[in-house]
Amino acid sequence: MDFAKKVGLEVTTIAFVANLQANISTPGNHSKKRIFSNEIKKITDRFSNNNLAYQEFESIIRGVMLTWCFSNGKIDIIKLGNSLLEKYMNNL
Repeated sequence: MDFAKKVGLEVTTIAFVANLQANISTPGNHSKKRIFSNEIKKITDRFSNNNLAYQEFESIIRGVMLTWCFSNGKIDIIKLGNSLLEKYMNNL
């Protein structure tokens, strides 16, 4: 969430659009050779070595970023993201 906030709303929104368009032509492409996805996988593997934990964690992060985009930056992406990720990690 820090990265999204740093690069800004416009760049984050454009990245979502580009990733969705790329995924239409090459399904599953969003997770290949992506630093973001690889870092999430490393984090989740420390707690649970199953793909479901990775998918859940990634969904929370992407969901928070997308919600931030839909709100035109009006929500606090850091506060919302930290709250949701903390709840998730406490329940692993």
